Amino acid sequence: MKYEDIKNEISENNYKHVYLFYGDDEYLKDIVLNVLKTSIIRYTKLEFDEIKFNDTAKINDILNECTTYSFSGNQKFIICKNTGFFNKDEFNDNVISLYNYVGKNVYLFFIESSINKRLLSFKHYNSRNNAYEISRGNADDVKKFINAKLKKEGKTITTENLNLFIEYSGLNLSFVSLSLDKILLYLEDAKEVTSDAIRLLCSGVTDVKSYELCNHLCRKNLTEALDVYYDMVSLKYKIPYFLAMLFNTFYEIYLIKKKSILSSDDFRVRKSIEYSKRFTVSGLKTIISSISEFDHDFKTGKIDQESSMVLLLSIIVNS
Repeated sequence: MKYEDIKNEISENNYKHVYLFYGDDEYLKDIVLNVLKTSIIRYTKLEFDEIKFNDTAKINDILNECTTYSFSGNQKFIICKNTGFFNKDEFNDNVISLYNYVGKNVYLFFIESSINKRLLSFKHYNSRNNAYEISRGNADDVKKFINAKLKKEGKTITTENLNLFIEYSGLNLSFVSLSLDKILLYLEDAKEVTSDAIRLLCSGVTDVKSYELCNHLCRKNLTEALDVYYDMVSLKYKIPYFLAMLFNTFYEIYLIKKKSILSSDDFRVRKSIEYSKRFTVSGLKTIISSISEFDHDFKTGKIDQESSMVLLLSIIVNS
């Protein structure tokens, strides 16, 4: 099934207890998940607990959650991201069993970046209309998305520049949305999206997850930051990448804070100026020092990724 099918089901309040989302548009998969959760809560008028699993999950742990009631008495959203269960024959029987044992108090979501359509597990979910391919949209859909977001912000774009935008950003809504955020920040009070702005801000592919992680950290939202962090871990990001990204981000914010920079023509610097208002100079020094210490401890084999990064992210948010 396709994205259009699930949109129609939501509009008809037709909800299933098992969903498999696959495809290359991470942004749209997250949107669909959030809309579904909100719609189900509104429709059922019930309270829900949320349980999350990633690529380290054991199938029996998920099965246990699917067949038991919550201690709180609430319903359950069980969200499994990039587990890899739909990629290997060895999981076929268990994944099929999992489908059959989901209780009426449970809504189970699999959100997978990679699946094997030849496996019995996928065929089982797909034949029952529980598998949805959520991939890059066509050009017309993406143009409607861009126009709607710009209109909401009081901005305009010509047909020629809209085509240029698509040429630079592609059809992946993750990158399109991030490019729009950059442009809106860059435009400030200007009303029209120009070709110069598009060429400046939309060239190349930006790492959406890194942007989201730093954004949540700078807004001191640890819960959202950890959600993105675990997504990145499931996608095989390694600790040197995190440390380099965090050091570059917070060192720039530290310099801006120390030099009392209040404005810039560079959209990236303006974003860092905005973030700097949430930190003190001493707090930023603590963050930079902590990142450097963690880098040293990692290189000398004193820490592992899981425990160290969670602690480091907590230090950043609380500095």
